[in-house]
Amino acid sequence: MTRRFEGIRGASWLVLALTAVAYTGAILFVNGVLFQPGQTGAALHWVYDATGGLVNGTLVGGLCLLGVSTFIIVGLGRLRASDIGWRMRDVGSGLLVALALWVVIQGVQALLLVFRSDFTLHEAWKQCGPTVVLGGVLGQLLGNALAEETVFRGFFLPQFYLRATGVSRRGTALTIALLGSQLLFALSHLPNRFFVMGTTGLDILWDQLGLMTAGLFFSAVYL
Repeated sequence: MTRRFEGIRGASWLVLALTAVAYTGAILFVNGVLFQPGQTGAALHWVYDATGGLVNGTLVGGLCLLGVSTFIIVGLGRLRASDIGWRMRDVGSGLLVALALWVVIQGVQALLLVFRSDFTLHEAWKQCGPTVVLGGVLGQLLGNALAEETVFRGFFLPQFYLRATGVSRRGTALTIALLGSQLLFALSHLPNRFFVMGTTGLDILWDQLGLMTAGLFFSAVYL
């Protein structure tokens, strides 16, 4: 699985630290300013209204995170696009994997609906229309997911692996890289949980464990 990391340039500890700090600062801004408590993307309501919901806070916030991070990684760190997983030759296979996962998810939900008699369309379809639903998909795909996959799976995961291979075997190095990068992935969601969702107490712990599990799954898909 780690053949994907062959030929990737190593980043300095300074670039790793700057990326973590910059991403943290950007995510604090996104969740504390753009996402007002209980109103995701409320500060951007005028863009949302003007585009019929196609452009929302999730999309703008994700692009902010991506822009800040790639400026540090590619601009200051001198890494190539391919070093963070941006490879044109992988776009086709990536889209096929994403489509396959989507089909599986929809299939499971369809099977569950067979045993339910209260099936209704999501409220967004009935109250807001297709542009809002499409905007939600675009916000996750091109905003949230693109930023997180680039930073935590495309950058931190291989960089931690390259560092760990200098002091341990490949299997151990991969374990260290997976746990370290996805711990950062889980922790990066804390501002959202505190500022937007108001999560407290033991719910934070369970949320972090769930995010770690999700991060490890996404890492397996990436590898």
